[in-house]
Amino acid sequence: MSFDEIANRVAKEKGVEHSTMMKSPCLRYKGDFMTMMFDKEDALIIKVSPQRVDELIAERWGMEFNFTKKKFK
Repeated sequence: MSFDEIANRVAKEKGVEHSTMMKSPCLRYKGDFMTMMFDKEDALIIKVSPQRVDELIAERWGMEFNFTKKKFK
């Protein structure tokens, strides 16, 4: 299943809407960034807690996203 197919399903949930970030389609929940497929890096970006980022990196399931050299919350 593609990101667009999943995004369309999730966007039906209350508070979730389609939007853009860095010129790429994304989903927001109550206006806050939630997830996006960043084609430039062929990467799925999800917003999770800093602790979860550390866990995903340690488990080799993910890496920190730092495209603009700015540390994201």
